[in-house]
Amino acid sequence: MISPEYLAGFFDADGYVGVVKTKKWNYFGLRLVLINTDKFFLQSVQAQYGGSLTRKDYKKSKEHHKIGWHLSFYSNDAKRMSMMLLPFSRIKSSQLMLALQFPIGRKVMAGEFGAPKIDKVKQEEIYHQLTSIKKENRC
Repeated sequence: MISPEYLAGFFDADGYVGVVKTKKWNYFGLRLVLINTDKFFLQSVQAQYGGSLTRKDYKKSKEHHKIGWHLSFYSNDAKRMSMMLLPFSRIKSSQLMLALQFPIGRKVMAGEFGAPKIDKVKQEEIYHQLTSIKKENRC
């Protein structure tokens, strides 16, 4: 069993919170990603916490580089993971706090009543804040 404390340390080293932005559909989607070359470990995390595991082949990688794997959590699952990891995160707690503030909802179709409207302004604001945090951490 992988504890939330251990997973928070792993996330601090090899994870990130991001917002997927598509211009075509004017859509913002929250995601939390764990990255590693150890597929077995990520499969263990997936079995316990869920998520979607995908192989990442990097175009600029060398022959001797290992294959990378991403375990991604989207939308409400990303919020659930953020809430679980936040008390134990030491490095990326600001990303996790922004994830918890991210408005989640579905697109409202014309003529639909009673459906929650998505706060696009807040989503875009958090998108820019996360981008800024990531740029600061690269320096």
